[in-house]
Amino acid sequence: MLQIKNILVANDLSESSELALRAGYELAVRMRARLHLLYVQVEHPDPFSPAAYPVEHRERVCGAMRESVLAVESERKEVPANRPDITFAVEVGLAVAPALIEYTSRHDVDLLVTGTHGRRGIRHLMLGSVAEEVVRTAECPVLTTRAHAAERVRLPGPGIDILVPVDFSDHSLHAVRYARELASVFGCGIRIAHVVEETLHPAFYNAGAFSIYDLQPDVEVRALEHMRREYEAVPGPDVPVRFEVTSGHAAVEIASMTTSMPIGLVVMATHGLTGFAHLFLGSVAEHVVRISAVPTFSVKSFGRDLFTTSIEKNEPLHA
Repeated sequence: MLQIKNILVANDLSESSELALRAGYELAVRMRARLHLLYVQVEHPDPFSPAAYPVEHRERVCGAMRESVLAVESERKEVPANRPDITFAVEVGLAVAPALIEYTSRHDVDLLVTGTHGRRGIRHLMLGSVAEEVVRTAECPVLTTRAHAAERVRLPGPGIDILVPVDFSDHSLHAVRYARELASVFGCGIRIAHVVEETLHPAFYNAGAFSIYDLQPDVEVRALEHMRREYEAVPGPDVPVRFEVTSGHAAVEIASMTTSMPIGLVVMATHGLTGFAHLFLGSVAEHVVRISAVPTFSVKSFGRDLFTTSIEKNEPLHA
């Protein structure tokens, strides 16, 4: 069973963090978890910066965060009976992402929620992303919401499924376990998807093979069969499940599914690459974080174990 007791929402009082707060609050209600709102004041040597007036600045920021929570609660039809306990915090750090990571360690945070501005191209290369850094370095799962024109964050529920991309690695199967638990919490189904990377390495060109379909015409059928077998081996609640196989670039196809299908959450694994390995290999998960139209729940199989006990093998698959 999935246990989430402490949820941290990174709050910089922007539109992006307001969307993150909506998602974090909803999960805190459903999981009966404590909600932490953290504003990180980046330290500057400027004597006129807000950090030079810590007491007054903290009071103003905490007041603004309280107003944000009241706004989220006012959007609900009714205040939940199990309204989460909320902690408001302001901390000073040299950079935002390390301060968030350090807070998760000190307060036993099980889930970190943050917004992303969805930068792409040159802007992303130059400015980077706090969201992508915490996805890469946090040991706990990270839920990201992207700022866009939508007024509300669409979350899973009846008729709105959870999408789980898999590449048949142990990492992606770990994500399937999270997805099954979250689907049970939200009362929805899951869609397990595999994207066939069609283009082959140039070494195969001499053999006249330019696509994986040249070597394995039935690759999609085989992938579907493998997905079903792997799913049966993953423990978790019995929830409605569908299987999707398509071809193309993994991150692009995954993001496309979030708009072409009734999807409210993407749950996927990240390998947590850092340094030169990350620079050269990149990350499908981080690309999806930037472009997905719905929140993305990123997990690592080597991070903190949030499951209290193992669940017996699931019931037969739904159609």
